[in-house]
Parts: sequence; C-alpha cells; structure tokens
Amino acid sequence: MDTPTDKTILTFTTLRAPLIILLTIILLNFLILLFFEKKIKVGQLAVLNIVGVFFASLSILTKSGVIVEQFSLGGDPFSFYLVLISSIIFLIAIFMFARKIKKEQKKKK
Repeated sequence: MDTPTDKTILTFTTLRAPLIILLTIILLNFLILLFFEKKIKVGQLAVLNIVGVFFASLSILTKSGVIVEQFSLGGDPFSFYLVLISSIIFLIAIFMFARKIKKEQKKKK
C-alpha cells in the first residue's frame, strides 16, 4: 500500500464530507422508514430518497476512482467503507419496503 502524501490526503478529504452527509441522509431515511412507518406515510418518500442518495454515493466513489487513476495515488479505504455501509442500508430498506407492500396487498384481499 502506498504511503499517503499531501496530494492524496487533500484529494480524498474533499470527498469524505459529501460521503458522510450522504450516509447520514440514508441513515435518517432508514430510521424514518423503520420507526415512523405507521404514524407517517413516508415510506415511498424515504425509499426514493435512499435510492437517490445511494446512487449519488456510488457516483462519488467512481469519481474518487478516476482521481486515483489520473494521479497514480493510493485509494481511500474510509470512503469505500462509507459507500459499503450505505449500500447495506440501501438493500435493507428496499427489502423492508417490498415486504411492507406485500403485507398491504394481503390485507386488501
């Protein structure tokens, strides 16, 4: 693994703040979907937000990969783990939303 230089640290610290913000938005939407689904009808809104933020975080990870390739730098594992965490939350939220829709359809029948 390469040792970090000033160029590497400067490049990837600029990408960390958006990733942390995106992860926070995904986590808040997940918590709304989990705890307030019966009180507030925001399930669809939360899932749409989660989908949008998930693809934005993937875009940022892709851009950081391009930066790594252009400047011949080492990667940033912290950013990768943030995207990995948001991916896991995204998949769980989609599963929960699909399960909720199936339950609602069974109640109508």
